Amino acid sequence: MTPVKLLKETLKEVRNDWLSDGSVPLKRHGVRRRRQSAARSKERKARYIQELERRVQSLQTEATTLSAQLTLFQRDTNGLANENTELKMRLQAMEQQAHLRNALNEALRKKVERMKMETGEISGKSDSFDMGMQQSVSEFLQNGRLQGLEISSNNSSSLVKSEGPSLSGSESSSAY
Repeated sequence: MTPVKLLKETLKEVRNDWLSDGSVPLKRHGVRRRRQSAARSKERKARYIQELERRVQSLQTEATTLSAQLTLFQRDTNGLANENTELKMRLQAMEQQAHLRNALNEALRKKVERMKMETGEISGKSDSFDMGMQQSVSEFLQNGRLQGLEISSNNSSSLVKSEGPSLSGSESSSAY
């Protein structure tokens, strides 16, 4: 054996004897306290790790739930946005139809006034009034499209084609 190894082994034996000997109780007590403290520290660390793992699991579950809710809310939002767009388009079509109806009513009103003036001068021609009305509506509707609405002319009535309810020439003239 080398002198260094011999010295290390001798020191080890002396230390073990010294610690196991009752003559040094404070030293032994300190070692025992440090070991107990280390054991308690390991237990606290293990409990802390378990608590963290439990919190991670809880947060992952919550994140999954919130992600599902977010998906539902996004789908609802997209649906509402699409519905809003559709309603805006329908409103615009209805406004255009109302504008067309107002223009048609105005044209018919002017035609009625003109025909009243003509019938006041020429009292025997009641047929010309009906012919003039049909001609006025026909002239108005022959212009084609008005702000994106299709307008067609039939023999007996004229209709406005749109998504909303249609208005015929005979319906609009019956209001006056």
